[in-house]
Amino acid sequence: MHPLTLTTMTLLLFQACEASGLGEVCAGRAAGDLVITELMLDPEGPDTGQEWVELYNPRALALELRELTLYTSNLDGAKLATHVIKAGAVAAHGFFVLGDVRANANPAWVDYSYGSDLGALGNSRGVVGIRCGATVLDEVRWTSPALPGRSRMLGGGTTAPDAVRNDDEGAWCDTPLALSFFAPNSGTPGKPNPACLSVAAGPACLEGAGPRAIVPPGAGDLLVTEVMTSPSGTDSTGEWLEVLARADVDLNGLTMSNGSGATDTIESPTCLRVPRGTYALLARSADSFLNGGLPAPLAVYSLSLSNANERVVLRHGDAGVDDVVLLPGASGIAWQLDPARLEPASGDDPSRFCKAPRRWHLDGGGDLGSPGAANPSCDGGVPTPVDAGWAHGGDCIDPLSHRARPVRRPTLGDLVITEWMPNPSAVPDALGEYFEIRVNGDVDLNDLVLGDASNETRTLRSSECLSADAGSYLVFAATADAGANGGLPRVAGVVPFSLGNTTDSIWIRGVDGGLLDAVSYTTSAPGQSTQLRAGLAQPADNDVASNLCFTPDTGGTRYGAGDLGTPGRANVACP
Repeated sequence: MHPLTLTTMTLLLFQACEASGLGEVCAGRAAGDLVITELMLDPEGPDTGQEWVELYNPRALALELRELTLYTSNLDGAKLATHVIKAGAVAAHGFFVLGDVRANANPAWVDYSYGSDLGALGNSRGVVGIRCGATVLDEVRWTSPALPGRSRMLGGGTTAPDAVRNDDEGAWCDTPLALSFFAPNSGTPGKPNPACLSVAAGPACLEGAGPRAIVPPGAGDLLVTEVMTSPSGTDSTGEWLEVLARADVDLNGLTMSNGSGATDTIESPTCLRVPRGTYALLARSADSFLNGGLPAPLAVYSLSLSNANERVVLRHGDAGVDDVVLLPGASGIAWQLDPARLEPASGDDPSRFCKAPRRWHLDGGGDLGSPGAANPSCDGGVPTPVDAGWAHGGDCIDPLSHRARPVRRPTLGDLVITEWMPNPSAVPDALGEYFEIRVNGDVDLNDLVLGDASNETRTLRSSECLSADAGSYLVFAATADAGANGGLPRVAGVVPFSLGNTTDSIWIRGVDGGLLDAVSYTTSAPGQSTQLRAGLAQPADNDVASNLCFTPDTGGTRYGAGDLGTPGRANVACP
């Protein structure tokens, strides 16, 4: 049971709006009376209708759930969603499962449905809690991605669940594949959880005179601090990445995956030790003649990284370790994490990476990066591909001339939000959400800030000029992978925020903080985008409700996997 957090403080504001009579219902209820023990965050296929939350009653008497409130939110308390439970009771020392069932009867493993009230639970991070009136009975938070199709469970075995131990994210793990409750999904809904398997309990590595247990990294113990996706030489031998250890760990058994879902696991009979505070280099080749003259890497891997938008995920066994999102790379320049942002959440925001400003060869040759060493500051500008100097202030590097020129800053009227998809049907919301911006003038997008009502933002930063031509349409989405996002056309950028299915807003601000455009909405239609009426393209147009409609099912309005919308092109006539 967490101490008072922003989420719980936010909940207190809702008490005046709740039904009367809670004083009697909540009399004697106390923190720890219920324990959240298992969460299905990322089921195989669509999340809608398949997520669930498991509760445990540690008391010797049954506990009535009627009038209790189940809630979820972002880690900062934003996007709070609640459901007041209408019926049900948890038996003494028993389990109870509440599920997102929106059609048909509850499946055998769900005791009660909260319908669509909570929306989709965060796959990578979030908060779930249960309270009675102002009394929070239990609340859990997670900060690492869930494995698809496997529930996140509080380790059990001989240890009884309690609301203190489940505050420790290290006490949770992804349910073993063998415990399938509804193929291909694994979990133990309504049943005691097994103990989390320790990766180090079995495998060992050789160090010094003999073997020792592997020390696996947990969530946040390793940070991806630099990635070379586009070496000037051959990708298959010149790609590399760098990690910073925030605890004494071994890399043996570390699994890497890319945005396409391909994986590779580092295996070695020798202990691949990385002491806390040190950097480790992982490369596609250990041959310095082939890899561009890199320092000796600690380990070699075979995973291929895309030169376009890419995602790199590190896991060890069932534990998520780190997850980073990268923009398209420039030949011979590594993406480096700003040394002022060395925390696990930084990797989710591509704007916290910059193009490496220095070459690692002391003679001035080779590619740009600092493999195996601390990164230089991202402040002060960006490197030019020609002479590794700095472009300053309002300059960017023209991709054609390779010379610095002033950024063409957009002004009011240059950019208009013309379409948004908060509730796709073909794929889960976390993969298929997008919004579209029409460009009315030739501009550069450098330092443009995109955000939503939760004030989660994405700043578009690049050493190169992010040019956009008048009349073009730009798509910003949850992921750039067309195989996962429902078949969207080319994505101009990945945004870290999700769009609410009911109430939310989207806004664009310039480098000076001035608002360039914004839209707000209070409804959506499953599988249909909301669009600005064809022929309208000014910031004031999308402020008028009669100018908006759900994209109609007419010829050519279905894209990719079949949802309705016109991402990346002109809108059609509204009905």
